[in-house]
Amino acid sequence: MSQAAFLRALAADMDLAFHEVGMADLATYQAPNSASVSDPFLVQFNQGTPIAKDGPPVGSLTTAFIPRASVEEPQRKGRLVIDGITWLLEAQFDEDQAYTMWTVVSERA
Repeated sequence: MSQAAFLRALAADMDLAFHEVGMADLATYQAPNSASVSDPFLVQFNQGTPIAKDGPPVGSLTTAFIPRASVEEPQRKGRLVIDGITWLLEAQFDEDQAYTMWTVVSERA
């Protein structure tokens, strides 16, 4: 098994454990300008993540950690639907072999 495959499998196991204790949500993904929607998958979704460098928080972001095993290459302005609310992928701020990490905004905003 490659390192990337191992990390994706490990991430899936961790997401399932997080979901069982209420720390991961079910989501679907729809790429921009596409009618197709992914199968449901687990996503780490955090509202109100503090923004801080070397001091107190100066604001907050809403972030989503999207597993590559479910969505290999999410795209900016793609849609995540979590608990009936649609979120738009705004900016990718990090990635590794298991996840892409995005800031998201409510489609209603």
